[in-house]
Amino acid sequence: MLVAGNFGQSLLAAPAMAAKIELSTEQKRHIASAIDQLESNISRSTAEEMAPNILKAILPERLPTQTRLLANYPNPFNPETWIPFELSQDTKVIVTIYDVQGNSVCQLELGMIMAGKYVTADQATYWDGKGETGETVASGTYFYQLRAGDYTEIEAIRIKMSICFSGLDRPHLSTKFVAGYVLCLLLLSLRAQEEGNLHLWRLMS
Repeated sequence: MLVAGNFGQSLLAAPAMAAKIELSTEQKRHIASAIDQLESNISRSTAEEMAPNILKAILPERLPTQTRLLANYPNPFNPETWIPFELSQDTKVIVTIYDVQGNSVCQLELGMIMAGKYVTADQATYWDGKGETGETVASGTYFYQLRAGDYTEIEAIRIKMSICFSGLDRPHLSTKFVAGYVLCLLLLSLRAQEEGNLHLWRLMS
């Protein structure tokens, strides 16, 4: 049998070897096709009954059928976040962060990535909330764009407002003062977002 020939003398040995096997995208597609063909055969032999489970152990997760940009997490965040995505084919991937005015803040070139799901924290794109020059960007709304081959998608992202008062223990900084300061910053942030709407529509079009 093909599975036994490629992955050992015994069919039972294949699952144990699955973790050691590195497959190309094309090989993964062939295995997925073989699983579908075997499962569609209603008159399978004993060996053919075992084969789908062995192949599934070798390929526990199917390749995505389409490329997608997923929601970052956490969102809002401070100061770091992860940007997950799925690729339906091997392609060069670039993630770009923009501000509300459409200016590029940071570009993350991931290089050539194999088809698959990049969702968990050890696989998704990581952004530390810093610009190209290494400075931490200001609180507010930003946008992240995924470019993967012919696919382009953009989503909103928000950095939490982080305020530190080193002198909160001082009597002259009352609770009303702190609350008023925070409210002022919120209003300024909302105004900046409204003024940036035109730039945002241009960016997303």
